[in-house]
Amino acid sequence: MEYVPHKKNMMADCLFRLLADVIGKDVEENDSYMVVIEERISHEEWTAVLSDDEVLQEVMKYLIHGWPMIGEVSSDADFFNQENIELSVMDGVLLRGVLLVVPVKLRERILKLAHEEHVGKSATNRCIRTEYWWPGLDGDLEHCIRKLPLYALSNRPKFAIVVVDYYICWPEVKFTDCITAEVQEAAGSSGIVNMENYTKSKTVEKPFPLPFPSLPTDITHMKVKLGSRIRNLMSYAMAKMESETVRQILFSATGKAVGKAITCVEIMKRRLKGLHQITKIFFWQIEEIWEPIVPEAGLESLTVKRNLPAMCVLLSKEDLDPREPGYQAPGCFDSLWIEALKEEESQSQKRRKQGGGRGSSKGGKYPRSVGGRGEGQKRKL
Repeated sequence: MEYVPHKKNMMADCLFRLLADVIGKDVEENDSYMVVIEERISHEEWTAVLSDDEVLQEVMKYLIHGWPMIGEVSSDADFFNQENIELSVMDGVLLRGVLLVVPVKLRERILKLAHEEHVGKSATNRCIRTEYWWPGLDGDLEHCIRKLPLYALSNRPKFAIVVVDYYICWPEVKFTDCITAEVQEAAGSSGIVNMENYTKSKTVEKPFPLPFPSLPTDITHMKVKLGSRIRNLMSYAMAKMESETVRQILFSATGKAVGKAITCVEIMKRRLKGLHQITKIFFWQIEEIWEPIVPEAGLESLTVKRNLPAMCVLLSKEDLDPREPGYQAPGCFDSLWIEALKEEESQSQKRRKQGGGRGSSKGGKYPRSVGGRGEGQKRKL
């Protein structure tokens, strides 16, 4: 073992290690342009297609020998004159910065291969722009996605559903091309379909069923929607129920609006005492018509039936049948509200006791003097 001073001890950097590994070895050159992992375009094929592209050959000639005067350049090549600061020729290939300028014959092939690996438009655009460029790339990509239903052409699964057992932590993996669970009910067949190839055209709603057979025809019906405001609903409903002629009111909601309807009912029960309540819960069926995004793909329109959860609440100033399922007598849950208010009051008192007030004599931040204002001034004198 020999001691080496720090000044003479040189640390090997990454370049030194890299050269030490390849010295005396033959390095194979791989002149190919990667489109996707499975397929490559060789340098010979690229240059052969590039030599047949008249526009790019004209641009490369102008880059080497200089651009002529305005008017002597073709309209297709004149577009590249605006980008001539970034354009260059290297090893017989036209570059824009570090991106390869793709010939016309290879553009559709690159779009198809990149779109098979990256399903979305944005992901496909990002994949292509890391290596390639040509004029009108965004428009060609949009046209390619609309023209070819590449979602259905790819046979490789794109998603994996993983289920892990909670007790033994055993994983189960299922690969699939579709992450939706829509059931096709058209042409007498049923099965799982990929709804990414469809767009919803319209929704057909059946008449809303009222589970109360003996309701008056002029009853106030509050149809609560997801975008309804509770303040607007309650102002109208309270104005109706405060009238002597109105004896009953009906609240109905479907889907995510059920919670908002329950809030309106509870507010009205707390403001107007003595209301009888009957609650009915059921499902309401609607039909959705889905049309294929690409009609030329041979896909048929679908009719999807959905069962939405629905609720109807009847509030009445008069007595209702207590044997009816879902009946609630007036004040049957007042004890729960009282207990909740008592618990909330006790917690607020504990918080007030833990933190001293601002004007307290011991724990406050600004303790008050024993004497009055005048007595304090006398002490200063």
